[in-house]
Amino acid sequence: MMYRIGECPDQCSGKGSNRQTDVGSALLSEFPAAAKAKLQELGNPKRCNYCGCVYSGSRKIGMWNNGILGPGWHSALYPNT
Repeated sequence: MMYRIGECPDQCSGKGSNRQTDVGSALLSEFPAAAKAKLQELGNPKRCNYCGCVYSGSRKIGMWNNGILGPGWHSALYPNT
Protein backbone atom coordinates (compact mmCIF):
# COMPACT_ATOMS: atom_id res chain seq x y z
CA MET A 1 0.00 0.00 0.00
CA MET A 2 1.31 3.44 -0.86
CA TYR A 3 1.74 6.20 1.73
CA ARG A 4 -0.19 9.40 1.07
CA ILE A 5 0.63 12.76 2.64
CA GLY A 6 -1.66 13.39 5.58
CA GLU A 7 -2.10 9.69 6.36
CA CYS A 8 -0.68 7.67 9.22
CA PRO A 9 2.62 6.09 8.08
CA ASP A 10 1.62 2.90 9.94
CA GLN A 11 -1.33 2.52 7.53
CA CYS A 12 -3.63 1.66 10.44
CA SER A 13 -7.42 1.48 10.21
CA GLY A 14 -7.63 5.17 11.14
CA LYS A 15 -5.05 6.29 8.60
CA GLY A 16 -7.26 8.95 6.99
CA SER A 17 -6.54 12.63 7.43
CA ASN A 18 -9.55 13.13 9.71
CA ARG A 19 -7.73 11.05 12.38
CA GLN A 20 -4.41 12.90 12.05
CA THR A 21 -3.81 15.85 14.36
CA ASP A 22 -1.02 18.37 14.84
CA VAL A 23 1.22 17.79 17.84
CA GLY A 24 0.81 21.00 19.82
CA SER A 25 3.27 22.41 22.33
CA ALA A 26 1.38 20.91 25.29
CA LEU A 27 1.66 17.36 23.92
CA LEU A 28 5.19 17.93 22.64
CA SER A 29 6.27 18.88 26.17
CA GLU A 30 5.24 15.39 27.39
CA PHE A 31 7.66 13.59 25.04
CA PRO A 32 11.25 12.70 26.01
CA ALA A 33 13.80 15.42 25.18
CA ALA A 34 15.40 13.47 22.30
CA ALA A 35 12.03 12.75 20.64
CA LYS A 36 10.95 16.36 21.09
CA ALA A 37 14.21 17.60 19.53
CA LYS A 38 13.87 15.21 16.56
CA LEU A 39 10.26 16.27 15.91
CA GLN A 40 11.20 19.95 16.12
CA GLU A 41 14.12 19.33 13.74
CA LEU A 42 11.91 17.55 11.19
CA GLY A 43 9.01 19.98 11.59
CA ASN A 44 5.23 19.67 11.32
CA PRO A 45 4.80 16.79 13.80
CA LYS A 46 1.53 14.84 13.65
CA ARG A 47 -0.16 12.16 15.73
CA CYS A 48 -2.67 9.56 14.62
CA ASN A 49 -5.41 9.61 17.23
CA TYR A 50 -6.39 6.06 16.23
CA CYS A 51 -3.12 4.14 16.78
CA GLY A 52 -0.97 6.79 18.51
CA CYS A 53 1.74 6.97 15.83
CA VAL A 54 3.79 10.18 16.13
CA TYR A 55 5.49 11.20 12.91
CA SER A 56 6.75 13.96 10.64
CA GLY A 57 6.08 13.55 6.93
CA SER A 58 6.34 9.79 6.40
CA ARG A 59 8.92 9.28 9.15
CA LYS A 60 7.61 7.54 12.25
CA ILE A 61 9.30 8.72 15.46
CA GLY A 62 7.31 6.78 18.03
CA MET A 63 3.96 5.96 19.59
CA TRP A 64 2.07 7.94 22.20
CA ASN A 65 -0.57 6.20 24.33
CA ASN A 66 -0.90 3.17 22.09
CA GLY A 67 -3.64 0.64 22.90
CA ILE A 68 -1.27 -2.34 22.65
CA LEU A 69 2.02 -0.86 23.91
CA GLY A 70 0.35 1.06 26.71
CA PRO A 71 0.40 4.64 27.94
CA GLY A 72 3.24 7.08 27.46
CA TRP A 73 6.05 7.28 24.92
CA HIS A 74 7.33 4.29 22.90
CA SER A 75 10.22 5.08 20.58
CA ALA A 76 10.43 3.85 16.99
CA LEU A 77 14.06 5.00 16.76
CA TYR A 78 17.27 3.41 17.98
CA PRO A 79 18.83 4.36 20.28
CA ASN A 80 15.69 4.92 22.26
CA THR A 81 14.46 8.53 22.19
